[in-house]
Amino acid sequence: MIDKVDIDKLIEEAMDNISKGNAGYCTIKISDEGLTLLTHNKKDLDESEEKIMSNPMNEKILYLCDRTRCDCCYEGYSCSHTTDIKHAKNFKEVYKGLYMESESGSEAPHH
Repeated sequence: MIDKVDIDKLIEEAMDNISKGNAGYCTIKISDEGLTLLTHNKKDLDESEEKIMSNPMNEKILYLCDRTRCDCCYEGYSCSHTTDIKHAKNFKEVYKGLYMESESGSEAPHH
């Protein structure tokens, strides 16, 4: 079970690492073993931003749509993709605004 106190501690640790320049960004890994804070080099973040900015199609992050709300789909992708993580296939909100991708690969409903 995910404990709010543990997540709050990891968020605080992540913010501390970033503010001190020890990390460019952080992610929280959730597994059977528990929660783990992963720190990443700012150079990796800069390279990712360069890739996104180099291609206009990458300006938005596209998720596979769970097809529960047709008005959130990304134009031109015939309801298969969305920019709204709340309606992304295989993503679940585990804590206020914190989304985790499930490994189940469950199928989205069709309409």
